Amino acid sequence: MVKSYFLKQIDCFDAGFCQNIVSKIHGLKTEWTSRMGFDIPFYTLGAASYLDDQEDYFILVKKKNPLLLEHFRELYIRLAEILKDATREIIKYDEQLALPGFHIFESHPIFETPVAACHFDLQYQRRHWPYQSIDLTRPISFTLSLKLPSHGGGLNYWDLDYESLKNQTRQEIEKIQEETEKKYIPYKVGSMIVQQGLFLHQIAPAENLLPTDERITLQGHGLICDGALRLYW
Repeated sequence: MVKSYFLKQIDCFDAGFCQNIVSKIHGLKTEWTSRMGFDIPFYTLGAASYLDDQEDYFILVKKKNPLLLEHFRELYIRLAEILKDATREIIKYDEQLALPGFHIFESHPIFETPVAACHFDLQYQRRHWPYQSIDLTRPISFTLSLKLPSHGGGLNYWDLDYESLKNQTRQEIEKIQEETEKKYIPYKVGSMIVQQGLFLHQIAPAENLLPTDERITLQGHGLICDGALRLYW
């Protein structure tokens, strides 16, 4: 049974391993997908369930999964081992689901502002899950930092959970958020944040970005289906 992994930080990889992954990501730049228009350098590598509609998602899964496995197989093997130890669950990847993929933010002044939305990780509601037993009450999300800006990066979060707020309007949630203390957890290169995605959180704005700065992370989620924690993005 997955317990509460509210902002559990796990040291996973050394700097050399992360740099090797970043170099491979750079080598696949023609495979990046621009997500905010070509004037704002935010990209993904891989299909993303929170961004891609149903039809595009499955097209991208078939195209991107083999590419990701070709270049990052060792990363996925080690990721499964780490999450197995952390959650004590059977870990599986499924062909019909996108492999965990990459967020890529290049330097731009807009990323020094709170451009990222405050949200709950509800992307699992956008997909049909082809399993007999599906536990929608305990999804997890994880972020592995591979490269961070010179002045760091992290996550803003509030002690507000989806279950208690799901019947509130967005305006009501925003008012409650304003009255609740904002907390911050800094990321570390080579470390992974594992969390229950059902609390309010946000990519924290960067500080004093340099022209050469980048923020590159591996992103993914997990849902318990048919007795295994299925990893996807």
